[in-house]
Amino acid sequence: MRLGSRGLSRKWILAALDRDSIYKIVDINDLMEAMMAGNLHVHNLDDELIAKLKRRAARHGRSTEAEHREILRQALAAEIEPSFDTLAAELRELTKRRKQTPSEVLLREGRDEQ
Repeated sequence: MRLGSRGLSRKWILAALDRDSIYKIVDINDLMEAMMAGNLHVHNLDDELIAKLKRRAARHGRSTEAEHREILRQALAAEIEPSFDTLAAELRELTKRRKQTPSEVLLREGRDEQ
């Protein structure tokens, strides 16, 4: 896979990083996403839905693909991303009935294995 005008491969980028540098990996992932346009293929759409999309695109003077992008852009722009605290609370709620092992016990067991 080649990235951007410089032709950097993902393998080369990751090989150039320190193994302990998680921040660099995150930054590289952000860079790679910005450099590559994504594709989305939607299968098994109802014929009537496709016809409606084509009519809507024509009304707005756009291609069907451009109209599809705009619909997605508008739908996702209105969505509010939950905060970390909200996600953590939801996870705690989902796992509250599970047996929990304190992190210090896990760390101690990990040290004892070495």
